Amino acid sequence: MFLAFVVMLTLQSSVKICTEKSKGHLCLGTVGRNRAETESALVTVYTREGTKEARHIEHRCYVCGTGYWHGYYTKGADVYYDEDCLEDAVLVTSNQTGFGLHLLWEWTTLMIVNKCAFEGLSASYNLTHSNQDDGRKSLEAKRLREGWFLYALLEMSQRYCVT
Repeated sequence: MFLAFVVMLTLQSSVKICTEKSKGHLCLGTVGRNRAETESALVTVYTREGTKEARHIEHRCYVCGTGYWHGYYTKGADVYYDEDCLEDAVLVTSNQTGFGLHLLWEWTTLMIVNKCAFEGLSASYNLTHSNQDDGRKSLEAKRLREGWFLYALLEMSQRYCVT
């Protein structure tokens, strides 16, 4: 008899007090969960171990409405990444996609040393992890490109203290 346990990752912000500046003042409102646990967004996370599904739980400030997510917050249509977002294991790059930081670093070294293209890296990932043309689980070069450029921008801005 074989039992398999499927553990779904849960991604959420740890912020409890809103620090959004509005009209020159700090909000300092309480941040709490916005959606019920069953309504959390599903995020496809690409890691070295393969493609995983994660629940992405939204938190909102009860005073100003700022949305807090895993590694970033939103104010209206604007997205602001946390200063320590690259210290987590997963970088969420959109409301449906995330990447493991070890995988992004590995791809960076492959691009520098082997001069790999995004198309080659995504094809290699799909072959290595045997993704059966399963919609979002199959990594497309466009999704990889967008995620890697965000990672590179955040890495460089943190490394050289550019805000």
